[in-house]
Amino acid sequence: MENCVRYPILIQIRWSWTTETILIEERKSPISGAEFTTSEVWPEQPFQVDYVTNVLHHEIDGSVHHLKLEYRPENNLSIRELTDCFGCATIQYDTSGKTKNKATWANDPPNADYDGAAKSVKIITAGGPEFLGFTTSLRRKRKQGLFKSRLLRIERCCALTGESEQSVLEAAHLVEVQDEGSYDVHNGFLLRSDVHRLFDKRLLHIDPASGKAQLSNEISNSSAYHAQAETWVLKEAVLRRVKESLLKRTKAGC
Repeated sequence: MENCVRYPILIQIRWSWTTETILIEERKSPISGAEFTTSEVWPEQPFQVDYVTNVLHHEIDGSVHHLKLEYRPENNLSIRELTDCFGCATIQYDTSGKTKNKATWANDPPNADYDGAAKSVKIITAGGPEFLGFTTSLRRKRKQGLFKSRLLRIERCCALTGESEQSVLEAAHLVEVQDEGSYDVHNGFLLRSDVHRLFDKRLLHIDPASGKAQLSNEISNSSAYHAQAETWVLKEAVLRRVKESLLKRTKAGC
């Protein structure tokens, strides 16, 4: 029976080329028209990526769910250069276990390497180690992935260095989530991965008045970062957007 299922659950889909895992938080989620994130493991790399999808349709007939997700390149700028796998997934899963779960993929444009039925669709219920291990990291990655996608829509490069290679860009929080910071675009900007590490470790500070970057005295004088950082300054539009959060970060001694 549908009402015996303990949510959240995981829907794990083995496509011909990858394994995709979808976290379903509650019976009616995801809602049609919403933005929704799934997670995939690319074995040929190997590494895990998150796709931001649009929920075209979610219909529930008793215990059987019919879900259609659209994967658009413009919503996944951080991985657009890494894959040509964009299109629609149609997924049917039965939480009662009475009917077979199945899924099909339709690439846009069509691609015979990807199009067709999934090898298997499995429901993983809450409570087990596989579920707990995956969901803990997935919730965090899903929020971070959405955060980066939102930032990529308004800026396409590192806020300090100007680096535009999306594979090395990361979404940086000004006020950390554990310090009551949000995933709102006013609380973040894109940074090159190495610069992000300096920023998170409090080895790089940004003046909230001028937007100029300054390295910590803990960085060796012989480091090439000193010469680079002299040119790092937030653009006026970026500084206006994040100034309030940057002030909060500075007042907290960071």
